[in-house]
Amino acid sequence: MFLAFNPGNMQRKKSFWIGLSLLNLCLIALFGLLMRSKILFPIPVLDYRNLLSAHSHFAFGGWAGLALLTFLIYEVLPAEKGSKKIYQTILWGIEISSLGMAATFPFWGYTAVSIGFSSLYIIVTYVFGWVYWKDMRHQQLDPVIKMTSLGAVASLLLSAIGPAILSYILITHSTNSLLYRDAIYTFLHFQYNGFFTLAIFATLFSYWLKKGHHLSPTAKRFSVFLLLSLIPSLCLALLWHNMIIFYVLGAFGCLCILISVCYFIPLYRESLQNKLF
Repeated sequence: MFLAFNPGNMQRKKSFWIGLSLLNLCLIALFGLLMRSKILFPIPVLDYRNLLSAHSHFAFGGWAGLALLTFLIYEVLPAEKGSKKIYQTILWGIEISSLGMAATFPFWGYTAVSIGFSSLYIIVTYVFGWVYWKDMRHQQLDPVIKMTSLGAVASLLLSAIGPAILSYILITHSTNSLLYRDAIYTFLHFQYNGFFTLAIFATLFSYWLKKGHHLSPTAKRFSVFLLLSLIPSLCLALLWHNMIIFYVLGAFGCLCILISVCYFIPLYRESLQNKLF
């Protein structure tokens, strides 16, 4: 029990997972090199589209996703919660499923095996979401930390809508190009604009609090409008449907983003004055 709460032990675990995510980044770079090499040299054993699928899946799962989940666990959660063994199991599940996608997509593309590893990744993220929500809801943390961290996790879970639609397209052999683009951009939106962005700010704000800096009301307003923009701004990636409601919601999302930027500017200046970077 003592080892589970030992700060040095926690730091070693965090360093291990961050180091592993950087090692995974090297593999992603190799995929990128192979894709560009196919422009110059014929590599008949590798299909470009399959390499692209392996590159994108592993980038989101094995590199950025693994690193951000590590920060949410070891930087945002209180130490007694982040030290739970279930989180080690979850991170290993993320790594194994990501490596499985990296090993199968380059050679076989979307087959039962690669889709199985992709499905395993989604299942592990949903387990993480459930465990993380239970650990966060009763913690006496700053509301900004709770909003951004839980918003990041919710976005990660919502991004699974994209792969689910892609699986439907493959199973039904659909040729609906709009549905395909909807799936891709829904996944990317909730990953980039939701999970990535909110997890980074949750980690950043937690770092500020650990430095002894109090989060001002500006930080809360910034976070609120950033979260409000998330669902409506998805419509900006769906404008090819040419529906009035998408233009209206997209405009509202843009307005929320602009307001959040207006709150972020004084927040950024405040952080520079207090030497928080």
